[in-house]
Amino acid sequence: MNVMKRAFLSMTRKSGQSSIIFLLVLLLSVFLSVGMSTRYATYQTEMNLRTRLPAIATLRSADFYQPTLEMIEAVGALPYVLDYDFKSWTYLFSEELEWIRPEVDSTLIPEGMTLEDIVAFQGGHRHNGGLVNQFPVVGVNQPYLTDVQSELISLSSGRFMTEAEIDAGADVAIISRGFAELNHLEIGSTLYLENNLIDGEAISEYAPVIGGIQFSFHYWHRDEFKIAHQPIELEVIGIFEVQRGFLYPDDPIRTHGETIFASQLHNQIYIPRQRQMEMARYLMHYDPTYFFSDATEDQPLRLEPLFLLHDPRDINNFTQAASEILPENWNIYDTSAAFAPFISSMDTILWISDLVSIGAIIATVTILSLLFTLLIHERRYEIGIYRTLGESRKKVMIQLLIEVATLSVVAMMLALFIGNHLSNTISRDMLEREFIRQEQEDSSGFADHIPFELFLFTPEPVSIEEMVNTYNVSLNVSNTAFFFAFQLGSVLFSTIISIIYLVRLDPKKLLL
Repeated sequence: MNVMKRAFLSMTRKSGQSSIIFLLVLLLSVFLSVGMSTRYATYQTEMNLRTRLPAIATLRSADFYQPTLEMIEAVGALPYVLDYDFKSWTYLFSEELEWIRPEVDSTLIPEGMTLEDIVAFQGGHRHNGGLVNQFPVVGVNQPYLTDVQSELISLSSGRFMTEAEIDAGADVAIISRGFAELNHLEIGSTLYLENNLIDGEAISEYAPVIGGIQFSFHYWHRDEFKIAHQPIELEVIGIFEVQRGFLYPDDPIRTHGETIFASQLHNQIYIPRQRQMEMARYLMHYDPTYFFSDATEDQPLRLEPLFLLHDPRDINNFTQAASEILPENWNIYDTSAAFAPFISSMDTILWISDLVSIGAIIATVTILSLLFTLLIHERRYEIGIYRTLGESRKKVMIQLLIEVATLSVVAMMLALFIGNHLSNTISRDMLEREFIRQEQEDSSGFADHIPFELFLFTPEPVSIEEMVNTYNVSLNVSNTAFFFAFQLGSVLFSTIISIIYLVRLDPKKLLL
């Protein structure tokens, strides 16, 4: 009788032992299936969440130091980075240009806020003949703006700056459509602005205090309070559209913060950074510490680096790689922090699923090794007869392995379905409870998670219900293959450990 046939006859004849092996492998495999299914579902949910994020990150120091160009270039050279740029911010004045307040969809205003609140947050300070609040100017280094690549804005007419214009610091600018229409500007128009240094101390002696607030901006336009004055003329070469809104009906705090930044975006003027540097150096001749205390002629403005990644799912690998080349106290921040409570909850579930999986693996090897040792010890007389009749050690071992492997494969197939069902029921409920707990415990505001450089790049908020609905417990082909290979390998390893001693004994000793 061949080994295969003998193995199947042995399984049916020793149904009690076969049932014990089957049930125990089934139970242990269910635990492993639950752990693996939960881990895979949680990982996929987190990856789906990350795909909603713009793949963009920034670099900041815990001590608020300024990053150097060398640091930015080193991080930008990492293989995860598609492109990178760094911005610098300054402000220019105008008595003629109007500050645009974007239109507001009243149906999206959060409860407890009014249209007047939103309009007030949108900024602008033109009062009693005073100047409009300084217009934000962004100096860029790349012809193709990072804000465009990250889909924050899109170029609707005109063109981008050329490398030659950027290197030469040309007098060119890109503005928003709303700002252009409000101020009757078009491609080829000239922006007339002022690069001024205002004497705040002198103004404070004249500016009235109303309700505890000193309205100093009323005096910004008066020549006697200008320490430095530089007329600026910029040709409009491009007009952009803002790609998204910034009202969140269920989140008044975030609406407040982003409305302020969005208002600046609509009034933002992009110019070559080299031109911006020239303007900054002009003011530094009058006040060397005007922009910040460590400003130098070579680096008069603070840098805000932005790294655009190939894939938002690379952010963890990118962060790890960047931390290895950055000095101490420098960190990478990305927009995934907007989903911090969700990600923290999923990290907890991943930790639990890993514990279950590791526990199942250890239990499989330990318990099955002990069980097989006992069960096979009972069959030592049978093994002795096989060996006495001339059966080789190899064939005896193969027979026993076939018996265990056949029972285990059937048990694991059933365990896979049971484990998936249990995982879907238990882990989904656990994840939802964890989401709710994290949301209740997370008392920090949106701004505590996201650095201001990334405010406008953050995605729309996601509800707990929406997150739970994206949670899908299933195993793909590769994970299913890994489950069978790993669990069957553990079972066979336990079997071999148990039988290798017996098959090596002399047949006469086995028959005693």
